[in-house]
Amino acid sequence: MSETFKEALRELYREADCPSTNKLSVASGVPSSTVHSAIKSRFMPTWKTAEPLIKALGGDPEPYRKLWEQDTEEKRINTAMRMRTPADPAALVDVLQDIAETLHEIRDALKEQRGRSSTGEIHPRYRGTMDPTSVMRSD
Repeated sequence: MSETFKEALRELYREADCPSTNKLSVASGVPSSTVHSAIKSRFMPTWKTAEPLIKALGGDPEPYRKLWEQDTEEKRINTAMRMRTPADPAALVDVLQDIAETLHEIRDALKEQRGRSSTGEIHPRYRGTMDPTSVMRSD
């Protein structure tokens, strides 16, 4: 069996003579777009998707489950490693302060913009045609 779950699933798919995604969808109860994604894309399917596909392809789910768990755990660890905070807590504080300042600037700009638009002028689209607030009402 292959080293990764996706390789093993593709190998099983080839051994089953590459049935169409529609045939696999009917046999497994998995939507055809999900079947296509599970077999042909780089994304890892959920086990809830993978297990019925493996059965529909004539495979025993148990050895595939072990590969799936191994690959899923590896992906989780890699994601966690990428999301680690900087080694220097002061650097994190600086980043958070920059974000806070940017958010304050955005808030102030939005307040200023609202002030300008609330001058009481009627938008040209509505002048002389209707009460502009009537488009906001729902009957």
